[in-house]
Formats: sequence, structure tokens, C-alpha cells
Amino acid sequence: MQRLVGLFGLAFVTGLSGALMPGPVLALVIGAAARHGMSAGIAAILGHAAVEIPVVLMLVLGIGAFVQKPKVLAVIGLVGGLALILAGADMLRSAAAVAAASVSGAPAPVSLLRVALSGAGASLANPYFAIWWATVGAGQIATVGSRSPVAWTTFYAGHVSSDFLWYALVAYAVGRGRNLLGVSGHQALITLCGVALLALGCYFIHAGVRRIRARGGHAGPPLPEPPPS
Repeated sequence: MQRLVGLFGLAFVTGLSGALMPGPVLALVIGAAARHGMSAGIAAILGHAAVEIPVVLMLVLGIGAFVQKPKVLAVIGLVGGLALILAGADMLRSAAAVAAASVSGAPAPVSLLRVALSGAGASLANPYFAIWWATVGAGQIATVGSRSPVAWTTFYAGHVSSDFLWYALVAYAVGRGRNLLGVSGHQALITLCGVALLALGCYFIHAGVRRIRARGGHAGPPLPEPPPS
């Protein structure tokens, strides 16, 4: 039991260090909560957490080296970058209307399943999400030193708990503070999140193109790596 508690704590602390840094999932959670309330922000977190279940299982099966291949990361960057650009453009397009409706007490209706799928997509769209799990995450799974499903479940629970702690607090603060911001402030927040997704999408596409053009997977100095979340 003591070993499992230590494993949970290790996964929690490491996961929290990534969750606290800005990234596509954070931008999506803020945008979803600002547009549709806290429940939408929570739905985005659930989508992110759902994606990490097969990721952990695949790393347990030992495919971390495959994920780190330049061509694999390039494809993730190109496809994921385009997805983030589309999501950011949608936020920018609807920012004014959504802000006015939400502040007036009539937030725009939304499918929570659709938001959850967006949360999953925001995770998969980030090539550095794959890099983080193939390196840091795989290293932590290796420390488990056991094929026990209980150990793997404990690791996953610790990691996901850190995501829920931080992102739920963010979703709550944004959801509760919508009326305090007013229409203009609310619109600015949604617009900022949209711009962030656009910028990250362009960055991931740029990184993907560099990997494709690189000889042997190297294209000069490495690009700075955003956080996994």
C-alpha cells in the first residue's frame, strides 16, 4: 500500500507540473467555460483524461519509441495544428455573440459530448503531448516495475487527479466570473483563447514541416517544447 501511495504521489506531482503550464487544453478549458459555463470546462477535462487511458496502455505495451519517431511527430503536428486552427477560428468567429448571450444570462447551448471530444482533440493535436508521455510518462511507468493493473491504475489516477484539480479550479473561476467581466471583458477572454489556439496550431504545423524537411529527423537547433497540456 505504501508503494502505491508513493506512486500516486509521484504521478500527481509530475502531472501537476505539466498542467500548470499554458497549452492547448488550458486554452480550451478557459474558452469552453467562458462560452458555456463550468460544466463545459469539466467536459473538456474529461475528454483530455479519456485520451490518456489508451496512452498509458500503449506505453505499458512498449510503443514509446515509435511515438518519438520524427515522421510520426510530424504527422501529429500537421493534423493537430490544423485542428487547433479550426477550433481557434471558431472561437474568434463566435466570441461577440457568445459573450453577449452568456452575460445576459442565456449562455449558448452546447453538446457536452462535443466539448469532451474537443478536449480529447486538443490533447492529441499537441505533438509534445506525445513526446511527454513517450519520455517522462514512459519513464514513470518504468518505475512501477510491475505488470499489475492495480499499479497502472494508481499511476493513471494520480496523473489525472492533478489535471482535474487544476483545470476544474480554472473552469470554476472562469464560469463564476463571466458576469463580473461584462460583455467586453468576456469577449476579450474568448478572443484571447481563440488567438492562443491559432498560435499553437501554427506552431505545431511549423514544427511538423521542419521535421518532414529534416534529414534524418534533425533540422538544426531543436524547437522549444511547449508543455504537454
